[in-house]
Amino acid sequence: MPRTASAPLSRPLPDAAPATTDTVPHRRQQGGPHAGPHADGLWLALHLVEPDLQQAAATLYQFSPRVCLQAPDMLLAEISGSLQLFGGLASLRQQVAAAFAEQDLQIGIAPTPLAARLLALNNDPRPLRRAGDLASRLEPLPLALLVADLPKLYPRLARLGLRQLGELLRLPRAGLRKRFGRPLVEWIERLLGQRPEPHAPWRPPRRYQADRDLDDPLSGSGELLPAITLMLEAFCRWLRYHELRAEGLTLRFFHHHRPASALTLRLLRPGGDASRMATLLALHLERLQLPAPVTALRLEGIGLVEKRADSAGWWHPEGDAEDWWMTLESIRARLGDDCVRLLQCVDTHHPELAWRQSGYQQDSAQPTDNPRPLWLLPRARLLGARDIQNMTLLSRPERIAGGWWDVKPLRRDYFVARIGTQKLWVFKSVEGWYEHGFF
Repeated sequence: MPRTASAPLSRPLPDAAPATTDTVPHRRQQGGPHAGPHADGLWLALHLVEPDLQQAAATLYQFSPRVCLQAPDMLLAEISGSLQLFGGLASLRQQVAAAFAEQDLQIGIAPTPLAARLLALNNDPRPLRRAGDLASRLEPLPLALLVADLPKLYPRLARLGLRQLGELLRLPRAGLRKRFGRPLVEWIERLLGQRPEPHAPWRPPRRYQADRDLDDPLSGSGELLPAITLMLEAFCRWLRYHELRAEGLTLRFFHHHRPASALTLRLLRPGGDASRMATLLALHLERLQLPAPVTALRLEGIGLVEKRADSAGWWHPEGDAEDWWMTLESIRARLGDDCVRLLQCVDTHHPELAWRQSGYQQDSAQPTDNPRPLWLLPRARLLGARDIQNMTLLSRPERIAGGWWDVKPLRRDYFVARIGTQKLWVFKSVEGWYEHGFF
């Protein structure tokens, strides 16, 4: 059992202002290429050998909140906002190298993502921080680096006798566009920061796990609850920071020389309130029989989803939503999960199949705007002649028809009707009039 708590590698980074002493105004170089307005950042590129990009991205995420994957073996990170936090560029570079000490990697640092990639591919670790030095620093690089992005154009350029990037950068853009097309010119513009180079940001997986070792073995629920409450508070703080909610959680109880025990709390709807979760867990712990004293705890989040705005429904008055759900959760905790079920709409035309029971809140189909009875009969009942004579139709017909794929064909005209004092949902078919529900 590990002695340290483990949680997702997603430590927030404060927004540090990039150093202003390392940038200079972008001056147009007479007769040569110049850096553009999109060369105002600082990018770090990692070229890895046989990488696990997802694991490598999680490691690099410690140093920058903006990490991008460049398959199959490249990572990018915008680091201008992280320099002050990690003690400057030299210190940050050393810490990144130490984090990847067990891997063979090449590092490149430049004001544009593409320039950083080329420096990393050329195994040139010297940082390039000044946007005005982009062209002069890139000129000696071999033109063969173009193969990674434009493999079909490199042989054509090589046949012209071009061997270095500087020779390509000095050629007129209009002639390059006419002879080689727009992709080559746009590549040069991205290299020099004259055109933006968008990258999809990598995001860590939505996963939470935290461990806690106990100073002394504990056995009773009352003894365990304080430690569990501290873990719940840390879990809910993490949820709030990431604007998530949890559909539930699993607590694992570790024992000496015995398999671990587990308790799963499944919420009726996603939540993130530590006090309510602690109350529900206390009710579950009263029924849990532990085989031995507990030496350590592990909390794992289940079903982490985006946080949505709360809205009260017709089951409860406005503003009482949380109390209503807490009441249902308490009933489930005392009597069992199967004692409370939720009704949800299903996207189908068949009235008998347009709803379902569920043990927890999940995405539901949008209900129809047409009137539907609260009480739907399990099977439609054929109306007698007297009921038909006394029936008054209150609405226009609503045609409900099935598709060719249905096992049982469906073709009905539904009406809202009144027979005596009862308001009914009736339909007419080839067999006659049927009542199907009560309003």
